[in-house]
Amino acid sequence: MTRSDKGQKHKHYHDDLQKLVVKSARRRRLPMFGTMNGMLLAGGAAAGKKAVDLGMESGVPDLFMFKRGKGGKIGLAIEIKIGRDKLSPNQAHWFEVLRLCSIR
Repeated sequence: MTRSDKGQKHKHYHDDLQKLVVKSARRRRLPMFGTMNGMLLAGGAAAGKKAVDLGMESGVPDLFMFKRGKGGKIGLAIEIKIGRDKLSPNQAHWFEVLRLCSIR
C-alpha cells in the first residue's frame, strides 16, 4: 500500500493529529485520557522536577483508551508518530510494560 502523501509535507503536525484522535474518541464516548509529557512547563527546571516528583515519566504514551477488547485486553495505548518518527527506548519500554498489563 502506498501513502497518498508520500514525499509531501504532512498536513497535520503531532498536536493536530492527536486532537483529531481525541475528538474521535470523545465522539464515540470512549473512556480515555491524554498525558502531558510533551508540554512545555512554565516555571522551567523547577516545574519539570515537580512534574517528575508527582509521577510524570519519560516515554509514557500520548493517549490511553479503555474498552475491553479481544483476548482480554483492557485498553489501548497510543503514541502519535509522524513521518519517520520512531519509538524512543523509553517509549518501547513502556509499551512492553503495558502489554504485560493487558493494554495493547
